[in-house]
Amino acid sequence: MGLGNSSLFMFSVEGCNDEFRVVEFKGREQISSPFYFTVAVACSNFELSTSALINKPACLTFSAEEAPRYVHGIIVNIELIDTGRRFASYKVVLAPKLWRLEKRTQMKIFQQQDASQIIKTLLKDAGLKEGDDFKIEITGELPQRTYTTQYLETDLEFFNRILAEDGLHYHFIFEQNRHVLLISDTQYIFKRLPVTPEIPYIRHTGLLKRDYTIHDFNLQSKVQPNKITVKDYNFTKPSLKLEISEQTNQGDFEVYHHGGLFQKPDIGQKQAQTQLKAFQALKETGLGESNCVYLSAGKLFKLTEHNNPALNQEYLLYGVSHYGSQPQSLEEGASGGPSGYSSSFICIPNNVEFKARAPKPTINKRNRFNGIQNAMVVGPAGEEIYTDQYSRIKVQFNWDKDGKSNEKSSCWIRVAQPWTGASWGAVQIPRIGQEILLSFVNGDPDRPLIKGVLYNGRNKPPYKLPDQKTKTTVKTCSTPGGQGFNELRFEDKKAQEQIFIHGERDQDIKIENDKDLKVCHDRHLVVDKQNHIHIKQLLSESIHGTWKEDLWKKQFITVKQNFTEKSAKNYNREAGKEIHIKSSGKLVFDAGMQMSVSGSGSYFTLDPSGVKINGPTVRMNAGGSATRGTSSEEKIPEKADEANDKVVIVPTGQGKKQGKGKSKPKKQPHKGSGKSPTNQTSKVESNNSGRKQKPSQNNTNDINIIEDTIPLNRYSRPGTKLKDVKGIVIHWVAVPKAKAKTIRDNFEKIEREKRFASAHFVVGLEGEIIKVIPENEVAYHVGAKIYKNGIQKKLGNYPNAHTLGIECCHLDSNGSMAKATWNSLVSLASSLLKKFGLTESDLYLHQDVTGKPCHKYFVDNPIEWANFKNEVKIKM
Repeated sequence: MGLGNSSLFMFSVEGCNDEFRVVEFKGREQISSPFYFTVAVACSNFELSTSALINKPACLTFSAEEAPRYVHGIIVNIELIDTGRRFASYKVVLAPKLWRLEKRTQMKIFQQQDASQIIKTLLKDAGLKEGDDFKIEITGELPQRTYTTQYLETDLEFFNRILAEDGLHYHFIFEQNRHVLLISDTQYIFKRLPVTPEIPYIRHTGLLKRDYTIHDFNLQSKVQPNKITVKDYNFTKPSLKLEISEQTNQGDFEVYHHGGLFQKPDIGQKQAQTQLKAFQALKETGLGESNCVYLSAGKLFKLTEHNNPALNQEYLLYGVSHYGSQPQSLEEGASGGPSGYSSSFICIPNNVEFKARAPKPTINKRNRFNGIQNAMVVGPAGEEIYTDQYSRIKVQFNWDKDGKSNEKSSCWIRVAQPWTGASWGAVQIPRIGQEILLSFVNGDPDRPLIKGVLYNGRNKPPYKLPDQKTKTTVKTCSTPGGQGFNELRFEDKKAQEQIFIHGERDQDIKIENDKDLKVCHDRHLVVDKQNHIHIKQLLSESIHGTWKEDLWKKQFITVKQNFTEKSAKNYNREAGKEIHIKSSGKLVFDAGMQMSVSGSGSYFTLDPSGVKINGPTVRMNAGGSATRGTSSEEKIPEKADEANDKVVIVPTGQGKKQGKGKSKPKKQPHKGSGKSPTNQTSKVESNNSGRKQKPSQNNTNDINIIEDTIPLNRYSRPGTKLKDVKGIVIHWVAVPKAKAKTIRDNFEKIEREKRFASAHFVVGLEGEIIKVIPENEVAYHVGAKIYKNGIQKKLGNYPNAHTLGIECCHLDSNGSMAKATWNSLVSLASSLLKKFGLTESDLYLHQDVTGKPCHKYFVDNPIEWANFKNEVKIKM
């Protein structure tokens, strides 16, 4: 039944004993929007403290005959309107606790969270408790949001945007002592009206009705977009087409969005579906008026008794506006009329799936960055460069007050480079502590892009300005530690122009064809130690002036074939002690005019007049023997190193980066990396100084092994002696067509990367065998946290201390080996097994020890592995 003439609207405030008489109220509630009720009340307490009532829970009660209807909320505004003889009049605004989010404007970053996790954070930060103040009921799977930015949005704006983007909606459930915010993604969360699930349509006649009816109702239809197209771009898969469309059958009205923040087609499909449903949900809406006090947004009712049978169906209440008056509450100026209540509402047929929609398409609702911003490059403690495989970095935004200036401060952000291509271009990675300049793709705060790096008060230019303003330079900083640098510098000051190059350690230059060099004035070359030149064909020199050489020690010249010297005028040679000329065949002296030999006061001369011999005594056939000269020495020059492009190729599964500080005893690196056995004390002395050691040839059992061992260092050659040899472990380098020399050099340089990895031998594509670690020392090739069951009984608790490792170069990603590689591997394995008294059963794959699928070719082809072991057995 309906409302009577008594005081049927009541208002109470939690913790307040004063009586409030409801005079009038207006209210509005809507799905996915906070409700607001403005209530005019009268109170006999003229000294009521309005400030004490702010944020207090309060309840507006409709005291209907069947069951009371409650509107519970918090007081967000209260105003003294008037004072009479007995009562003071106040206007009170009632809103949900969700209203608090409207008063909070934030600049925050959320990473690796879905929508439900983000909104929980927002609600809890505003003082709402899950279960008591809000409930989240999700039936589907929400997409993980890699990076979501709240930028100059109120928490409420951000809350509504996040929900709408992922197809979530909310409404409120009212009780006498609380209201609950109910968030969901499903239609089934909407329940029927508790008292009057069916409401008849009775046209308004002006006669007083006590029953709940709908006295005005019409269903309107309007044109809505019937096609949604979303498009995005995934830079990791540039050719992947990320354009998704969803549409209905009627109309030709498309809404197109680019930059929907989806990287997979299925996520884009869900976005398009959600947006289309949000538009289509309000394609048909019912507009009505009623006297039913139970109407509430998010509730279902069934319309009955309408003259148009098609309208007699179930509807979802989308929005409801309430009006109530109770003039008899005041004695002054009271009209004495009865209490009154009316409502108007908007509803949609319940057979249409409802999705909330922001006032604008949510994809464009985000606040936009206008212009650019600055930030600081950040990363983990102890690191100087922190990047990923795409040269992306992380930053700390100046406006992010919650950021900790570490590797979690932002998402990975792409860095604009001067030039890029497929494995070519320019790479300059901003380093931790540098100030960078950012822009945002289409102004979207979720899509930052680094445009450049800035100098500041801490990071100043390398040269004092403006004094050195004519210098242009690219100067790097050695890492870690920053004690050295590489530099390419240009000086443009008039009459002092210069190109300066500084290398902190090595310089390697490789020219695939010709190199031409012209010096228009002087050229000076100073080499503090050795200068090695290897010319494989012709050396041709032309000197127009004088050639001077000053050798402080010895000179050795070895000519494999003919040696010719010609002087157009004089030819002079002088020795402080002895000149010795020896010929295995003929020795011919041919002078066109005169030849003279003198010594110790005697001489003989040959000229056109004859032969003249002069001396104190001239003897012929006097016996004795000729004086023997000093024998010549043959010195083979050391081989010159070829240019190395310094690209570090570490065999898969061996290198693992370690943190700073000394390694602890018995602490093993991650699975697939070598172990640094710091508890081992036995060392092998080495005279390697850290520079490149020249390889020598070592023929063992008719195997040509190039001995090119790397210098002692912590990460690849610790110098620890092997306890014994219980097995030979075969690996693959995992980089197709990598050269054996490159793998060897990378083991030497791996100390720069602070990773543990090495092997005793590398077998190359042409069958060459390089010894990298002596056979009596430990190499880091089979370290792991966990070893395969039973293997440690065969190879000891730490297999690196009891095995030799062989890395194999290969032709393709399947690990297929060239015939020369296969044959050399058979020879090397059989020789080592024989040397250490082992058999082919003591051959192991990396997989046999740690479980890592290496050597891949043998792992994938076990028959070939058996064939290989059989060939080794025959070779032995």
